[in-house]
Amino acid sequence: SDFGSTWELINDNIPNLTTIRRKNDSTFYIGSINGFYEYSTVSNAYTDLSIGLYASNIWTMLVNKDNTLIAGGGNGTIYYTENAGATWEISPPLPLYDEDYVKDINTFTETSNGRLFAGTDRSFFFYNDDIKGPWTRVNQIDFSGTPEIWSMATNSKDEIYVGTSNEGIVIINEDASEFRTTP
Repeated sequence: SDFGSTWELINDNIPNLTTIRRKNDSTFYIGSINGFYEYSTVSNAYTDLSIGLYASNIWTMLVNKDNTLIAGGGNGTIYYTENAGATWEISPPLPLYDEDYVKDINTFTETSNGRLFAGTDRSFFFYNDDIKGPWTRVNQIDFSGTPEIWSMATNSKDEIYVGTSNEGIVIINEDASEFRTTP
């Protein structure tokens, strides 16, 4: 209410937080190096949702348009739950690239038609139209060096803004056939 002039520590029981996503006005999903949690502002309590989630380093998460919770982390695996964390499933693995594999899933974004994009610790990213189906490597852009894909956001025109570790922001269209950089 004071635009960040003062801060209040809500709870320090979950160390090493990496990502937070809003579920509703009083509940948030929390990813951390130690697991995955749901936090309630009403009870000021955390619920461990890590049971069946075989990853500890949760770097990113997304609640998609179908209300499926998707989590990506430090082992290159994408997990999803359709029942708010009671059970977790594993999405099909990302395809290999030159016999290399992804070690970290850093970020997700979704377009208005439900296409999910995943950014990784490599200089490429993937899309999926059904979390239970195969992933496709989409970018053929020639980055200088090998930047990581750190963040992604989708605007109202379904353009995807991709934040990289050393290329700045790259903008792609929904089917990843066109790329441009920001000035």
